[in-house]
Amino acid sequence: MTQHHFSFTHDYHDFIHASVNNLAYDLFCDAYQHDHMLFISGVAASGKSLLCNYWVDGNSNNIITEASCSNLNNILDKKPKKIAIDNLDQCSLLSDETLFHLYNYAKAYHIGLLFTSRKKHNELLYHITLPDWHTRFTDILSAHIDDGDEDLLLALMTRYCENAYIMPNIALFQYIITHYTRQYAVAINVIQEIIAISLQEKQKLTIPFAKSIIEKKL
Repeated sequence: MTQHHFSFTHDYHDFIHASVNNLAYDLFCDAYQHDHMLFISGVAASGKSLLCNYWVDGNSNNIITEASCSNLNNILDKKPKKIAIDNLDQCSLLSDETLFHLYNYAKAYHIGLLFTSRKKHNELLYHITLPDWHTRFTDILSAHIDDGDEDLLLALMTRYCENAYIMPNIALFQYIITHYTRQYAVAINVIQEIIAISLQEKQKLTIPFAKSIIEKKL
């Protein structure tokens, strides 16, 4: 596992690069450089939203989410270099017709388009009813970030400890992975809760301490 820094317009934290997201990372870099279209799926906390931020160089106004679908036309009017649709599977207001228009618009004006989703490419493809959009969506390159990768889980929990200025405890992280969860989002919530209580009670991150918190509160 390594960490890669994106040399883009804005300065961001390093993206954690593990074997589980190799393909997504490589396709992302190529699509970013050439303003192509790309679809990346993955579970919560797998890094999709971070990639969206990288994609638009930190300009969150060019990221469409479930809450901002109505802003799409305003974004297109400005003809940005890149647009990201974060968690497309949750953007119910974006119809097949709207997405087909977005695709054509991006092609015409050479706009890089990134889609992320918790559902895989073929799962969304199955529900597309507009034939023209189905054809275009089929042609978009895609990659999936699997859940449960131990290297990525260890790196995520290590980063949260470092951000809280707490010495990481790899044995503790491995205990959480082995005995409690291998899901990124759940593991992050667990370590956040343990860190918060350890700071409050001025306790070190140990397995017995963490186990008592998990049993009582999680």
